[in-house]
Formats: sequence, structure tokens, C-alpha cells
Amino acid sequence: MSRHLNVAAQLEASNDPEVAGVIASHYANASAADPENAELREKARESLLDAADRAAALHSHRQAVRLLGEAAEITADEPERLALLVRMSDAALLAGVDDPHVYAQQALVRYRELGDRDGEALAVIAIASHLSGDFRANEATDLIVPVFDAFADRGSEIWGLLAAETSRALMLADATDRAIEVADEALPVLARAGKNELVLETLINRATAMANTNRTTEGYVVLMGVAEYGRRNDLVKPHIRAVNNLIAASAKDDARTKVSTEFLDLIIRSGDQSWIQRGVFFFAADLVFNGAIDEAVEVLKTFDRESASESWIDWVDALGCIIRLSRDGLDQETEARFGSILDKYRDAGDPQLIENVAGFDAFWGVASGDIAS
Repeated sequence: MSRHLNVAAQLEASNDPEVAGVIASHYANASAADPENAELREKARESLLDAADRAAALHSHRQAVRLLGEAAEITADEPERLALLVRMSDAALLAGVDDPHVYAQQALVRYRELGDRDGEALAVIAIASHLSGDFRANEATDLIVPVFDAFADRGSEIWGLLAAETSRALMLADATDRAIEVADEALPVLARAGKNELVLETLINRATAMANTNRTTEGYVVLMGVAEYGRRNDLVKPHIRAVNNLIAASAKDDARTKVSTEFLDLIIRSGDQSWIQRGVFFFAADLVFNGAIDEAVEVLKTFDRESASESWIDWVDALGCIIRLSRDGLDQETEARFGSILDKYRDAGDPQLIENVAGFDAFWGVASGDIAS
């Protein structure tokens, strides 16, 4: 134990942020050797959290998940431990881990046993965020809307966070009127709390819901404004979402331009694996649609299957089938693989998946010659 403490102290004295993980490891090992030492346990916990922050800043989100998990294991205070579980889910989502909400789900069960409504809301927000981003918006609304409707402290900061995520789930589930209504409630609360980035996120939800109805011009104008504000203030996440939704919501050919290299670079800079995989897919799909097959193949080589969810792997594989069809002509194996992927999602009920399936069906029809281009 003393050896670990000596090494940790020497490394801390160097003030080198690059060794935060090593310091945390030594303190954790020292604490494990003396589990009754509360002071040492707290030092180890703080070091692990510092290292997790460092890993997140470097976009090493899988390492952040591991470090947060180690910190949670030695945290004696239950509310703090549950909060770390929720934070683990947020990190796992950025890492592109399948079912990242598993940690928040564990916290949610315990929060409900304790009757902790604020904690329940924070866990539900984390879970719904993953579900909405993984083409499971209907599941997200089933989970989050009852919690939002029953939340007593309307107007609090946590309520504002809950409302922002609720409006997103409703927008993605095509419950447009309710999405706009919830966003309108949330915006003044988030503004008063100084949650500027969440104000932008909620404006995106509201504007996209409007663009999906007959209020297209309003929606586009707001999305363009958010994109420009995000660009000017280096707010990467809302910038990405606003541009993405402008492209996805547009029915005009001139607005559905390909995801540019500049936009893909912005996504990569975010370090969010779920966005990175999405950006690579849409960039490659647009190249295929425009006949640039070889370029699309090169872009798809950058797709990290290890950090992608099952659904994104499926859509990349479906795009690969269309590439093989375009290059080599129709064959039974490719046709069967393509059909099995789409059949998997035909009855999913999620509006995004319904649109994806229809789009790929049409894409395949053109590429195979069944539909005139």
C-alpha cells in the first residue's frame, strides 16, 4: 500500500495531467489494500473522477466509463453512487456502446425504491436520450412522458432538463404538437437557469417539429439560426444537430445536399461516437446516391463497427448491399441480406425507421432497375 501511495504522491507533484489515470490507479490499489480507511477511499474516488474527466476531455469515453465505474464501486454515499451510474450511461452513449442506458437503468430502479423524484428524472433523461438516438423514440416517449407529466416541481432546473429531453422524444416520435407545447414550456425555464446549450437543443426540437408540419419556413429559419449561433460560439453539439436536422427535414433537392467534409470534420471533433458513425453513414450514402461509389467505399472504411450500435451496423450493411448491387449486379446472397436487414425494421413503428426503410426500398429499386431513376 505504501508503495502505491508514494508513487501516486510523486506523480501528483509533477502536475502532469497526462498521468491522471496512473495516479488514480495507484490510489485505487492503495484503497483496496486498506478498505476501512475512509480518507484514503475518498482520495481514490476523487482521483478516479479527475481521471474520468481527463479521459472525457480527450474523447476517450470508454476509459471514462471504466474509471467512473471504479469510482462508483468505492463511493459510500448512495446518492453520489447513483449519480455516477447515470453519468456512466452518458459516457457510454458518447463511446458508442450498445445499450449504454444499462447503468442509468440500475440507478432508476433504486431511485424509485427511494422515492427520489429528482434522481428518477435524471436517470430517465439519460435512458430516453439513448433510446431516441437509437431509433426507439416510441419507447423513449413511453418512458419519459409519464415522468414529465407527473413531475411536481414544474419550473425547476431539473424539470427544465426533463422537458428538453421530453420535447426531443416527442419530436422524433412525430408527436409534433405536443413536442412544440413542451418546448415552449421549457425554453423560459432553461433561459432563466442560464442553460444556453439546452436552450439551443430545445429550439432544435421545436423547430424540427414545426418543419415536420406545415410550418416549414419557421422551422428552417430557426434551425439555420441555431446552426449559425453554434458555429460562432463553438457549441459543437447543437451546431451538428441543427445542420443535421436541416438536411433530414428538407424535402427540397437543393437543401438535401451531401454532408460536406467540413460537417463530417465537425462531427469527428465532437468525439461523440454515435454522431461520428451517423455522419460517416450519411456522407457515404449521399456519395452512393450521387454515383460516387469508390469514394463511398473509402468513407465507409472509416466506420468503426466496434463503437457502433447494432442498428447503425445494420444500416451500413444495407448500404454495402446497394454498393455491391451497383458494382456487381444483382445476386441472390446480396438481395437476401438486404431484405433481411429491412425486414428487421419494417414493423418497428419508429417514424425514423419507417422513413429509412422506405428510402432504402426506393434506393434498391433504382439501383436494381426496378424503378426508373
